[in-house]
Amino acid sequence: MAFSNRLLRLTAGLGQRGPVWQMNPQPVTLNGRAPSIIHASFESLVQSHNGTLGSLWENEHGLNGEFCFEPAYFDLLQQAALSAADLELTVIFGARDQQVETLMLTLQHKTA
Repeated sequence: MAFSNRLLRLTAGLGQRGPVWQMNPQPVTLNGRAPSIIHASFESLVQSHNGTLGSLWENEHGLNGEFCFEPAYFDLLQQAALSAADLELTVIFGARDQQVETLMLTLQHKTA
């Protein structure tokens, strides 16, 4: 899924686990299925409540994803969220049985 850094917002309650960033809900198409809305949150793997890269599940509101990045990549995501630059983030993931097994992040400057 690709989205603008402008769509990221820091959640109000940090809790014990530390900062969690959320993306405004966005349409996505996964594995050739009909488009759906994804509600995604991003946090550090260090903060993961079960030590995994996250989870992905579906309900009546669409897809819900909790993605837990390695600390260096989470720091990069936070820097992008706070940046004044116009950036595009791409999160590539693979999930099986609701568990995220593969997680990658890329950043690039948007071109005019």
